[in-house]
Amino acid sequence: MLNAVTMTLDNSNDSISLPEIFTMSEALAAGMTAGQVRQRVRSGRWAALGSGTYSRSFPRADDLDPFAQRRNLHVQLAVARALKVSGSVIAFGSAAMLHQLPLMTGTPRNVELLVPPGAWTGTRTGTRYRSGALAPTEISHLPAPVTTPLRTWLDIARIHPFADAICCGDAALRSGLFTVAALDAALPSTDIRGSSRVHRAARHLSMLRESALESLSWVRFLDWDIELPTCQFQVSDSGGRFVARVDFCWEDKMVIGEADGRLKYTNKESLYQEKLREDRLRELGFVVIRWSWSDLQEPAAVLKRRISTALIRSHHTLRSA
Repeated sequence: MLNAVTMTLDNSNDSISLPEIFTMSEALAAGMTAGQVRQRVRSGRWAALGSGTYSRSFPRADDLDPFAQRRNLHVQLAVARALKVSGSVIAFGSAAMLHQLPLMTGTPRNVELLVPPGAWTGTRTGTRYRSGALAPTEISHLPAPVTTPLRTWLDIARIHPFADAICCGDAALRSGLFTVAALDAALPSTDIRGSSRVHRAARHLSMLRESALESLSWVRFLDWDIELPTCQFQVSDSGGRFVARVDFCWEDKMVIGEADGRLKYTNKESLYQEKLREDRLRELGFVVIRWSWSDLQEPAAVLKRRISTALIRSHHTLRSA
């Protein structure tokens, strides 16, 4: 979500608090002058989004990964357009970007707004307008109106691919944006269009998966009809001493799966410690399989075969023993 930040005025020790995206009236109410706002825009510290809306400068483009660059630009455009179109609410994929929820389909091509029933719908000038009714409790203001994280997920699960629903929903639960109880209470009636997709996705959400890579891995297990593992399994030795917590474990088959985003191991020491950890797991009799983002892309027959083969071999080995 967008958070307020404290900033210091030029040539002054006075502090002000503004959200990342704000209006001129909010800046004036916080104690700034219009001239100070314009000066920051000219200097590049802030950006003018149009319709009297501004954003604080995000990190330089070369300091961000490509996804973050696209997300930040999309969020700025979505807020500016929602403030310009009366009665509109940022929704669907654009709302997911604003709430910093991952989508495997990436940043939406168009800004997505929900407008009141009877309003014009369609796509023009990079904005897609859909009509629909929202309860007041389904709208947040950040400062532009946006569907709440829970309503956003329900919309994503209804019309987006299953992988988007799982990755987005896992992240929302993990971040505390909504609870399982709130989700259960909000699930649509089974006679509503798209409800079967929502209910199926809801059954597979988990706050235990710690990254989008782990969430996508779960989707692939389902696609491949592979026995579902335990998430975040704690491995102990024969004396009950903690050894490791692993991403996935088929404990009855003694097979461990690690979704390796390659961001955990940033130096030689962490790499060495990870090697010791994996050696210890193998000493305990576990087969350890690692994979990265590229292994999950379609077609992913190689990884499917590796996991399936390990599960079959381990099963036969345990039975023989």
